[in-house]
Amino acid sequence: MDASITIVTIAYIVILVVPGVFFKRFYFQGPFSQQFQSGQFADRFVTSLFWGMITQVITFYLFINTFNVDSKSIFELLTRTHGELNENKVPILELSDLTNFLYYFICSVIVAVILGHLCHKFVRITKLDIYTEVLRFSNKWHYYFSGEILKTREFQNNIPLSGKVEATLVDILVKYGDGDDRLFSGNLVQFTISQDGNLETIYLAGTRRYSDSNGKNIPAKEIPGDCFIIPYQNVLNMNVQYIISKDKEQKRKVKLQRWKFSLLQILIFVYLTFVIFYPWFTSVNFFFKILANFTLLLSWITMAIAIGNYLIPDKNFGIKGIMALVSFTLFFLFLGLWIVDINIFQEIVNVIGVLISRFDSRL
Repeated sequence: MDASITIVTIAYIVILVVPGVFFKRFYFQGPFSQQFQSGQFADRFVTSLFWGMITQVITFYLFINTFNVDSKSIFELLTRTHGELNENKVPILELSDLTNFLYYFICSVIVAVILGHLCHKFVRITKLDIYTEVLRFSNKWHYYFSGEILKTREFQNNIPLSGKVEATLVDILVKYGDGDDRLFSGNLVQFTISQDGNLETIYLAGTRRYSDSNGKNIPAKEIPGDCFIIPYQNVLNMNVQYIISKDKEQKRKVKLQRWKFSLLQILIFVYLTFVIFYPWFTSVNFFFKILANFTLLLSWITMAIAIGNYLIPDKNFGIKGIMALVSFTLFFLFLGLWIVDINIFQEIVNVIGVLISRFDSRL
């Protein structure tokens, strides 16, 4: 009895925790990847279990609609298997049951990966981690060195941000031993942190030195080289200065460009979500759902290229190039919807007909 309960418990934990681990792996990415391995084991386990449960709910709904599996049969299989294990009996499973379980587990991992990546992008694009302390990542150095810390409520009350942070200058007092301290200044280009979130290494470009080995002030001396590396363990103190564009006209253009860029990013994000998930809610078979996914993904790629060309004028394809990209986007979109039995032209005609009938009824 105890052994069977243990086996069932382990199986349930694995099914729930593994997708949660994949979700967190793709949620904590980029400069925040170290947070995936930080914290106590109990905290990581509980959060993985929580996100695994959410992933399983989404996966279960997608799975029964994609493979046309009866939800009652799944519950009956789980109940029967659980009862047989509790009675110290070996569950009798058919090959189709094992195949469906394998497909289901793979689907749960894929959903967890996509969901974690999309949640990360949503939080960063909407800047929820900056404005909401609960959602803020543990890598505080990213916020300080990128200038994003100036957008938080604490800094906005004391240092209102009046422009865009163009660059970050850092003055670092480095300990050489025996009181031989030297001051270095340069443009911050990169930094590394440890698993516990502590700063490890700082990388500067255009570095200058302001004192000699005796600590006497001398004119700034340019240090030859492209990248100056300073271990943080030798740093006594550090001053961070942001280069902010303050021209009003430039500020207005930057703000407008930033809003435009954010809206287009949200558009790309929403359309990608539609491309990934929509075919799985239709009634066509599995092959057509995969084919629709691939076709709609081509539509998303051409749309992303067109938007990227709009945001980056240096990569201008010209009017003809943009028209070609838009044409391909619409072609793959209509083709993908046609694969899942949706005639977009007929739907447009129906909508127009409804609008006309309502207009006539009011007259």
